[in-house]
Amino acid sequence: MYDVLVAGAGPAGSASALLLEREGLSVGIVERSVFPRTKACGEYLSAATVRELHALGVAGFLEAQATPVSGVRLYSGKAQAALPFRSPGWSLPRAALDSTLLEAAKEAGTRVHHARLETVRAGSNEMLAGVRNERGELETLRARVIVGADGLHSTVARSCNLPAPAPRGARFALGGHYRDLPGLGCELQMFVEGRSYFALNPLSNSSANVMLVVPGDELHRNRGDVDAFMCTRARRLSRGRIRLDRARIEGKRIAIGPLAYRARRFTAPGVLLAGDAAQFVDPFTGQGVYLALHAAALVRDAIAALLCRGVPQHEAWQLYERRLRREIRRRGLFSQLASIAVRLPFLAPCAQAFTPLLDAVSA
Repeated sequence: MYDVLVAGAGPAGSASALLLEREGLSVGIVERSVFPRTKACGEYLSAATVRELHALGVAGFLEAQATPVSGVRLYSGKAQAALPFRSPGWSLPRAALDSTLLEAAKEAGTRVHHARLETVRAGSNEMLAGVRNERGELETLRARVIVGADGLHSTVARSCNLPAPAPRGARFALGGHYRDLPGLGCELQMFVEGRSYFALNPLSNSSANVMLVVPGDELHRNRGDVDAFMCTRARRLSRGRIRLDRARIEGKRIAIGPLAYRARRFTAPGVLLAGDAAQFVDPFTGQGVYLALHAAALVRDAIAALLCRGVPQHEAWQLYERRLRREIRRRGLFSQLASIAVRLPFLAPCAQAFTPLLDAVSA
């Protein structure tokens, strides 16, 4: 039996496992994907995220693979504004980030089960996770605590009846890695129109993480030829600046959505939720990886209080709820302000006034 079983080996899951191993606890991870894996979201890392990676002790290895990002260039119709960062962020492929964090957790002692999590339930004095292994066999893993870091469609959250009702009008993201994109520079480029936006995150001088976010009904109407729709919509949003039909996609196109999810609570008896399994934050301002790593530190604090110091579970879990909600509110408020501000026709004149807000959340 483990002290802690973590569902999901993304940033929240692997960082939680690494930190818990450093507390002297035994940790297992359940992950169905084989790493390194391609994932087109979460490849912009703010300065605050970079600091979290330094605290984990993995930033030195990742820095050589990262591209510095100096700021954001926003476009809304004919208006545009350059918003420099006070401290540079990184553009880093998720394959590198996720694999590095998982390897660090494994080196600390975490055991990885390549399996699909199917059920979570409480036993008499333990939590039971039903997983289907690579041979298709159903196994039961036991732990004192389970951490749900298994993403937007969290099995842990569903098993504990934690997700809130899905809101209407959710958006979807289409993206991937594209080459042969000229003039990328060292800034994020974001083109905004209504509830849609198109973002380029430079991975090199000529390649970028490209992401198009649109309402679900618009994507549904164009489901017959999604690639043509993505090229047309990107050209329209960028007012002809970006031509994806002249670029070359590397690997497969990624579809993510719906981009709207939150849990009613982040805790249940014997269970903590972290990362996107707790709440998905609009990728517009790149807060997802930061919140995943920040939540991992809060997971460590809560579980160490329970298992190492004997704090009653309800007290440790209440503190976790309060601290994570406070940080999500802070980051979510900025995302909402940013989303509204860039849609205003006087975007450009307001750029300098908006920059301190950007610094406050990216620092």
